[in-house]
Amino acid sequence: MAIDTTFKPLTSTFALASGTALQPVPKDASSGVNSFRIKNTGAARAYINWGLAAPGVPVAPAVGVPVPNSVGVEPAATIYLDLPQSVFFNCSAAATFEITPGSGGTGG
Repeated sequence: MAIDTTFKPLTSTFALASGTALQPVPKDASSGVNSFRIKNTGAARAYINWGLAAPGVPVAPAVGVPVPNSVGVEPAATIYLDLPQSVFFNCSAAATFEITPGSGGTGG
């Protein structure tokens, strides 16, 4: 018997623009969200970060300087992150992302 790991959206998709921290799922929600499908809708590599409080605008990491809770996403690429459902997101300057809260996350 195979394990179903297909992403299942559980709430609406949200748009994220730089400088506006977003919490797609309220802290007290009981929606079962355990992952997020994140798509870079811009035309260039962009960075998205997350935290339990509203994070600042992320920047590209410098050589030898780690940037916690941040990942670069190529144009039109989609990633899946397993994060607490009440997490906040922000993104780099001139970037836009679509964020869909859900469950699972290896495709779909």
